[in-house]
Amino acid sequence: MYEGTTSGNRIGQVTEKKITGRVDRPLQRIREFRNRREPGIAVSVDLMSTGVDIPDLEVIVFLRPVQSRILFEQMLGRGTRLGEKYPDKSHFTVFDCFAGTLLRRFQQATAITASLPVGPSRTIAEIIEDIWNNRDRAYNTRCLVKRLQRIDKEMSGEARNLFRPFMPDGDVAVFARALPDRLAHDFTATMALLRDPRLLDLLVNYPRPPRPFLVADETTDTVTTETFLREAGGYLVKPGDYLAQFATFVRENPERIAAIGIREHLVANLSVDRDDFAVSPVLERAGGWTAADRAFNGDLAHLLREMNEAVAA
Repeated sequence: MYEGTTSGNRIGQVTEKKITGRVDRPLQRIREFRNRREPGIAVSVDLMSTGVDIPDLEVIVFLRPVQSRILFEQMLGRGTRLGEKYPDKSHFTVFDCFAGTLLRRFQQATAITASLPVGPSRTIAEIIEDIWNNRDRAYNTRCLVKRLQRIDKEMSGEARNLFRPFMPDGDVAVFARALPDRLAHDFTATMALLRDPRLLDLLVNYPRPPRPFLVADETTDTVTTETFLREAGGYLVKPGDYLAQFATFVRENPERIAAIGIREHLVANLSVDRDDFAVSPVLERAGGWTAADRAFNGDLAHLLREMNEAVAA
């Protein structure tokens, strides 16, 4: 799993929808997902990989091993849009269902800047101490700025009042933007503020707005099941459609269907005898009497006699 930064983490109604190019009105289904309350989860093959703007998208799950770097970046980009309905969106989550191999494959070839979660992330106090001890100061300053920006998006109005003793108007976002300059021009005083135990505690335990939990008592789940057949090209078709396609193929290609030739022979002759296996092209091409008798375990003569009697009747 990997966390990418944008600028929430609020999943809506847990209602699933499969959206492909074969569904009825796919563009409308995409708009419904973009403007959802429902569906909250969409499963898509390629249709929503690129060119779709869904600002409040919070989770991307890779269920197939993407090989293209460009496609991977485009799919990842679906999560980078800023929130609209939930402006406190601060990050999105990516699930790599291939044991992290996708992220490792593209980490050096893309603009991904986040590290794989190989262990617990550092605390904000540890980042501040690294800055104080001048360990990769520029990098850790950027990390601290991002942490402060996330806090600003996730804290409640009450938290702003608690931050006032440490920064003007309790505005954490403004403080974060100015932090690199403050460290450059007055490092000692700025670090004294950042290392204040009261501020360190507040940066971890700041009040957050309550997360709404919606209960849709009037909603009834509906589960439907359909059977599909997979064609050679990989497309899924309903059994009725498959039979209709096969019937059309048979009508348009009688010379390619050996079974049709056997049927026409029966219509013309009303019987099939052993000699027919030597003179009928359809039967001869299949190996003649020897191959057919072997296929029926030596009982072909008996079966032909019963079949001829049934046809004659």
